[in-house]
Amino acid sequence: MTYSEHIYAMAQYLESTGIEVILYHLDLPVAGRIDYKNKKIWLNEPGARDGLMTLSHEGGHWLSYLKFTKENYPTHIREGLAYLYGWKILRELSPGMISRTEWREHHGFTQKTSLTNRKERSRDIQESM
Repeated sequence: MTYSEHIYAMAQYLESTGIEVILYHLDLPVAGRIDYKNKKIWLNEPGARDGLMTLSHEGGHWLSYLKFTKENYPTHIREGLAYLYGWKILRELSPGMISRTEWREHHGFTQKTSLTNRKERSRDIQESM
């Protein structure tokens, strides 16, 4: 299967969990977004490989939201859960398509980056908004 075929398969899986997936929404200013209240995920990543990772990440947001009683956690916790659950979805639905290293790099992790640094960056971003 191609990356694009994996995107469509992942979208079908996510829709089976109760969320609408809108692929290639070109008006979106970011690669992906989730709206919990309206149960929608938008994907705006023209590259199929990065699109697969972005959809996995947004799907990770959705699945962790469902699992953890829909609580409104701080951004760094929601992002951490999306990272973990997104990787789980990717491994289960698209094994071997994306390496752990590629997944980490897609999320801004390097060998010198830790979750603590990520939390600090997330807090800095929130404070600047």
